[in-house]
Amino acid sequence: MKKASLTEKVNRIKRYAAFAMALLLCLSGVFAGVPEAMAASPLPPSNDEPRHTVCHTLSAQAQTYYSGDHSYDALCALSGADDNTDSAAAMRDNALFDALHALMADTHTFYTTYSGYQEGSLAYYWTVTDSVANSNTYVMFYSDFPSTNEGVKLNREHVWPKSRASYATSRGGADLHHLRPSAESVNMAKSDHMFGYIDGTYSAGYEPGVIGGSTLYYLMEPDDLFECKDDVKGDVARILLYVYCRWLQPNLYSDVAPENLPAMDEDDTANNGKRVIESLDTLLNWCALDPVDTWEMEQNDRIQEIQGNRNVFIDYPELAWKLFGRSAPNGMTTPTKAGCTHVWQETSRHETCAGDGTFTLSCSVCGDVYSRRLTPLAHTDADDNEYCDVCEQPLAVFADLKPVTTLIDGMHFVVWNPASGLTVGRNATKDHKLETSAAHPHDSVLHPHDDSAVFTAKQTTGGWYFLCGGKYLASAKTGTRLYWNAEPNEYSIWNPEETGTDDLVYIVNLNAAYYGKPQALEYYSNEFTCFSKGTADAFRFRIFAVPDHVWSEPAETLAATCESAGSTREDCVLCGKTEWTELPALGHALQKTEAVQPTATAEGNIEYWTCTRCGKQFYDAEGTQKVEDPAALILPPDNSCPLCGRTHDRCAFDRWIGQIHMLLHRIRNLFIRIFRINTPAVSAP
Repeated sequence: MKKASLTEKVNRIKRYAAFAMALLLCLSGVFAGVPEAMAASPLPPSNDEPRHTVCHTLSAQAQTYYSGDHSYDALCALSGADDNTDSAAAMRDNALFDALHALMADTHTFYTTYSGYQEGSLAYYWTVTDSVANSNTYVMFYSDFPSTNEGVKLNREHVWPKSRASYATSRGGADLHHLRPSAESVNMAKSDHMFGYIDGTYSAGYEPGVIGGSTLYYLMEPDDLFECKDDVKGDVARILLYVYCRWLQPNLYSDVAPENLPAMDEDDTANNGKRVIESLDTLLNWCALDPVDTWEMEQNDRIQEIQGNRNVFIDYPELAWKLFGRSAPNGMTTPTKAGCTHVWQETSRHETCAGDGTFTLSCSVCGDVYSRRLTPLAHTDADDNEYCDVCEQPLAVFADLKPVTTLIDGMHFVVWNPASGLTVGRNATKDHKLETSAAHPHDSVLHPHDDSAVFTAKQTTGGWYFLCGGKYLASAKTGTRLYWNAEPNEYSIWNPEETGTDDLVYIVNLNAAYYGKPQALEYYSNEFTCFSKGTADAFRFRIFAVPDHVWSEPAETLAATCESAGSTREDCVLCGKTEWTELPALGHALQKTEAVQPTATAEGNIEYWTCTRCGKQFYDAEGTQKVEDPAALILPPDNSCPLCGRTHDRCAFDRWIGQIHMLLHRIRNLFIRIFRINTPAVSAP
């Protein structure tokens, strides 16, 4: 083979170079307009800290994260919310909120992807951020199950539900500080319910989530509530606080109207604006009572190494209180402060039959206090005097009810099943049925027990809402279950349909159906449920009307004053309707102060009148001439000379001169009497 010359070699190299350049130009044309892909963040070491071991040290990474305008001291110097009545208002004019948002947003440099297990995805990084004991297994949120447990299926859990947010599966919907791996069974129960207290707050009607012999959660579906186990509550609170500040979601602990919600991301389709936790008190209670653990602090470090930012509320949970204009509890444990080993004692309990109550716990060591809500009690009448033993409300209203066949908007009524002799009760069972309540008909008059459900008819398109205690009776989509819902939905609409027998009716749900069969109220096995409509006696009911509103004891909501009218409020204990009664102004109760003449050394006063209720003063006994300046009532001391009228009241020295002045008057008069001569008037010294 002929050996190539140097010139041929050079030309060959030039051709290769030209080809390579052309290829690059082609590729640049193909990918023109395609955004530059973010390089995946390297995988840091695994989280090797145990769960639920309280953290008493701020990590080295955390210490260097806060500096300059965002140092801990600088953040603490900023003011929090002036108005925390709702979580949207708490965002406004809040210097600390603005600073925390800027810090966590500006340092957020890498964004993970939602789906899959590939490099750059949530699940890829969970093997180190949420890992168990330095392994490739991660711990499932809410349950603490390892992902390798047999039968455990992974769900990507939006702790702040995407149905209540402006994101879906990107940005805030794929943030490692926010999303957690969760066991499917627990995640399905959590659904998009808001967080809140259930166990110890409700006496019945909720479902405990028992898996593997352990209670992992409580679910109160009719009230849209989910309660996680105690050692996860703090994690939940700090995640919600992060999303609130980092992703500017206003509906943290209060519902927000659609026009006040942030714009939705491109991949989001709905945001109902409902709160994600029941109250600010619950949020802060959970943050305090479940302190940051070492696993959480290590997780914060690992996520910082991946996406650049930290969850500030893990490092400094006390900033949550300052954010909302409150003082952090004295005994709270944080990574920078050893707290109290609390000894909790119940210090007060207030329960009512008609509305929510509270109970309060206080620590006998540090004095910290926190309160929780209690749901209303059922009326009791142990002494059969027809008055509730707790609230003393008259219970005789439930007697002498007459049957009706037609509902009227606003009418109160009970529903009775003649076959069983029972009325529909207001209490729900754990399997979503309604309890029964005894009733005794006599001569077409019903005498139900006080735990009967007293419904209020509210007309709507296509039928009627059945309200009881402010809740709407609703069926499941395909029947079999009944719920008390805080808001009406398409399965809350009912219609009484005549059976053709006397005044008995079927009570049929307008929209619930099972394989096309309409669902109707049914008595079955000592409970009331909803099932495919039949003609048996179990589906036949009689409606009895309650004659009128039943008013609570008047509550003085605006006290009358001497000059202004007040008002009292009465609420119908059946339907919640409110009536106001004006209280007339009290008028002034005037007491006279007699006039006192001044002396040379003491003040006097003119006569005046003072109201013994409000303290206002008047010049007249009728209270028509108000004293604007109390000084006008005072008469100054009278230091004038009784002989010539000249006053000497400027100082003590001047008063001495005045006395000498009067002495000279007396000497002059003495000389006049003795010598009977005209003496010129004595001049003042």
